[in-house]
Amino acid sequence: MNASRLTFIHRILKRWRHFRSRLREYEKHNLAEWQYWGSKRAGRALGVGPPNSVLRDGTSNGRQCKIEECQKWPEVRYARPRQSRELGLELNRVATDDSESAAASLRRGIEHAEGEKHDLALDDLGQGLQLDPSNADAYASRGAVHARCGRSTQALADLRKALELEPRHPEANFNRGKLYFALGEYLKAIQDLNLVLELDPTDAEAYVNRGRAYDANGQIDAASVDLQCAVKLGVSDAATHSLLGCIQLQMNKPRAALSSFSKAIRMEPGHAGLYYHRALAYAAVGQVQSALDDYGRAVRCHPQMHQALMNRGVTYLAIKKYDLAIADLTAAIEIGEEIAYCYCCRGRAYLKRGDYRLAIADCTESILRNTSNAVAFYDRARAYQAVGEQRRAVADLARANRLERDASVRFKST
Repeated sequence: MNASRLTFIHRILKRWRHFRSRLREYEKHNLAEWQYWGSKRAGRALGVGPPNSVLRDGTSNGRQCKIEECQKWPEVRYARPRQSRELGLELNRVATDDSESAAASLRRGIEHAEGEKHDLALDDLGQGLQLDPSNADAYASRGAVHARCGRSTQALADLRKALELEPRHPEANFNRGKLYFALGEYLKAIQDLNLVLELDPTDAEAYVNRGRAYDANGQIDAASVDLQCAVKLGVSDAATHSLLGCIQLQMNKPRAALSSFSKAIRMEPGHAGLYYHRALAYAAVGQVQSALDDYGRAVRCHPQMHQALMNRGVTYLAIKKYDLAIADLTAAIEIGEEIAYCYCCRGRAYLKRGDYRLAIADCTESILRNTSNAVAFYDRARAYQAVGEQRRAVADLARANRLERDASVRFKST
């Protein structure tokens, strides 16, 4: 055998030893890391809570904050006539027949708004403003009605007018904060809600909404503080607990998240997304069987929830139940979401089970959909090596190494 041939074989063996050592490191990835690889792509699969903070039953709304979603919010606030609001404020104007009639129109408008008779409410509030054009309460309440009807431009105009007349108006600041939140202007929402809480530090609903705005703006520490304040003040709805649990998962506090999701489940026991996220928390603390149980509950509640099927398959893969893993990942692929990742995981399951040709096929499908997937190249290299196709194995290994080096360079440059 000539020297060049020996050199070539030595180079292949050296690369293969390096590949096997890298693969052993890869195998050490714990279950939680596998889970989160899938869950970060899947996002928050909750179906309760604010429209822009969660996904609904496993489908993404892409954080598209539209004013139409205000129609789903029951907690807009109406500014009642000043005499009936226990704020300890004195009127700066002398009561007249017109002002009394304006107050009566305002009361009627609010009664109609609370009864979902929005057209009648707008008529009464408009009549009140004709009688008293400087009535901030009427502008604030009419802005709230417009927001409930999905009219963002009119709502903002009325709320701004109310705040021009009275900059520290609590209802106007609260409703404008919610409106800015719906429109994706989170910093403006936070500013308005800051003033609401300055006026009333015990306003639990304002803490909830500011927490949502902080979360949407990426300020999860502040969001966590606000939501915990809301819970301490007596907020006990599933939406708040579920959002707090999601934030606690992001903050790497899975045990706290378990508590939050369990409270939410007690309030909404048939909700797939809550079980799914509690399963993630169980996986993060190493309670594998509890995670599998919750994934199963999520699938029973929502059979088409691909995140639950995908992560349950990954969990079965981690505990070496390859047939169950393949079944779940196949079901997730048939749903048609996260296909590249599912093919990659199913390819790993086939590889572990010794079905090398099937592993090669699945890894190839994953690579076709995501050409930067180093894991799929690694696993296909192993499968090629197992069937004796050494050249293809070495080529895939080299590609995987290049992808990892490129990813490392990109990470260091950020």
